[in-house]
Amino acid sequence: MTKSDVRIVTSINGLEKLKEYINNYIKEHPYNRELTNILDNPDLKYESNRQCYLGWNNYNWNEYSNANVELVMNGLFELADNNYSYRFYRLGEEKDEYEEYSYNSTLEGEEDLEYPNITRQFDDRYICDVLHREKSNDLLSKEDFEY
Repeated sequence: MTKSDVRIVTSINGLEKLKEYINNYIKEHPYNRELTNILDNPDLKYESNRQCYLGWNNYNWNEYSNANVELVMNGLFELADNNYSYRFYRLGEEKDEYEEYSYNSTLEGEEDLEYPNITRQFDDRYICDVLHREKSNDLLSKEDFEY
């Protein structure tokens, strides 16, 4: 099973509706003890007075094998059905693994949510540090062999 990095942006009102949707579903299905509201434990959470940014890193975000993920995804689609804005992004382990869903409401307080900044970039610091160490080792070894 591949792991993913996931980011969700909602309005503050949308987040409350999403939590309410998930919590109500869990209450209606008490026999399924695996269900939990994963919105309560994201890896990152930032809020302003208008919107919320949630994220999970290296998470098994597969709707077909994880009922909690399916519940969040259904909740996001429920937000759109009730005219609440959201943004959803998933980056998988492979470069071509990418999902994006969003809904833009025109209701006051729901418009113009931020979009996550997504980049896949080189980590130049790593290779530069390696080359620097190699260069330092070469200089030391030359000095050791010069008489």
